[in-house]
Amino acid sequence: MSSDNQYLYEAIYARIRANIDHGNYRPGEKLKSVRVMSRELGVSPTTIFNAYYKLEAEGLIVARPKQGYFVQEQRPKVSPQPASAGRAVTKKSLIKEVVEASRQPGLIDFSTGVPGPDLLPGDRVQKSIRKAYQAYPEICTRYPDSRGMPALRRNICKLALSWGCAFHESEILVTAGCMEAMALSLRALTRPGDTVAISDPAYFGTLRLMEVLGLNVLPLPSGGPSGTITHALREAMASGRVKAVVLIPNFNNPNGALLPVEDKKAIAGMAASYEVPVIEDDIYGELFYEGQRPVNIKTFDKEGWVVYCNSFSKTLAPGLRIGWAIPGRFYEALYEQKIVHNLSTSGLSQAALSHFLEKGRYDSHMRRLRRGMRARVAEHFKLFEQHMGDAVATPLPPGGLVGWLSLRNGKGGMQIYQEARAAGIGIVPGTVFSPGDRYDTFLRISLGLPLTDERVAALAQLGKLIRG
Repeated sequence: MSSDNQYLYEAIYARIRANIDHGNYRPGEKLKSVRVMSRELGVSPTTIFNAYYKLEAEGLIVARPKQGYFVQEQRPKVSPQPASAGRAVTKKSLIKEVVEASRQPGLIDFSTGVPGPDLLPGDRVQKSIRKAYQAYPEICTRYPDSRGMPALRRNICKLALSWGCAFHESEILVTAGCMEAMALSLRALTRPGDTVAISDPAYFGTLRLMEVLGLNVLPLPSGGPSGTITHALREAMASGRVKAVVLIPNFNNPNGALLPVEDKKAIAGMAASYEVPVIEDDIYGELFYEGQRPVNIKTFDKEGWVVYCNSFSKTLAPGLRIGWAIPGRFYEALYEQKIVHNLSTSGLSQAALSHFLEKGRYDSHMRRLRRGMRARVAEHFKLFEQHMGDAVATPLPPGGLVGWLSLRNGKGGMQIYQEARAAGIGIVPGTVFSPGDRYDTFLRISLGLPLTDERVAALAQLGKLIRG
């Protein structure tokens, strides 16, 4: 073999191996044939064969008679993470670690807050996508209206009837998910160095967003008796310390707290009195388990000081990434941010969801989703009691998609998180939900996915880690 040929086959081997290591070729995936690969790369079949032979000798691929070469089907192993005692973990790096871990092959994921696919109308959404493309064949070759498709905005207006409001389509701004609505709101209403009041604990994505924007955070107590949060908020607003407020009033992520109606009404009044905007994240408002759909702070907003944010990601189609804002008096400020940061939101996604809503399918789907989640949450909490016992306090949430577990045996949440990660189980440590060092004795566990045998076994293993 000449040195040139040897260099070629080793270079090709190295490139294919890198693609396998990076996950671009997945376990069980077929590689291109020797003939096709040699033609594409302009080398001899022998060169490709030698590269494949080396990959096969290392156990990375396998040859199947009359079929070709396939990436070896091996279960990806989750690498244990270094213990917290070995390094200082910042919130930035920890949040990134938690998010990336949830997508890691082989991890049994209890960290991502979405309903299971079995509770979502995937087939009907697919039908709506096909119908949308047929109705709007130009949808993928043009930029949609930056404010959102009028038909979708009208359908969103209809949803507000269930929590006591009526809007015109001109008041709706369609976004790429609820997080974009939140980001546009904070960019429009604050400047670096401003202080923003936020419920504590708070969703880690919002805390990270505030960190990126250079904002200071004033934590407000979440989940206490009526009047607890309003007393602290009134004092902060009156002092002029805060430029904006961010709250999840319905089934707060992560602790599931539901703000009393009296507090929602009081907060809307304070926003107008002190002229401090309130950004309301209502992404879980439709996911109540019993009774009626809870009202929002926006329900009591008479002067437009409440910026309402929501999406379909937790209730209908996470992958379509459609959300919206009702910004009140701040509409034009958010609209300007939308144009600068994201000219428009996917037209096909908008048209598909508009078709789905237009056909009257959303209400029946939501009734089924609530029934399914109510049963699923009960199943999870039965397993918590069985495998964790009195080692944790597990208050049953009235809605939402997550459980907030309090460790009662002196163990830290970071310790359990890292031990679980090493065992191939994904959970979220409580400390990421606070700007300070609170909640290290808490864990957040997502409740939306079906309890397969593998997931039941994982909860049993998690119980051993907590109790041991």
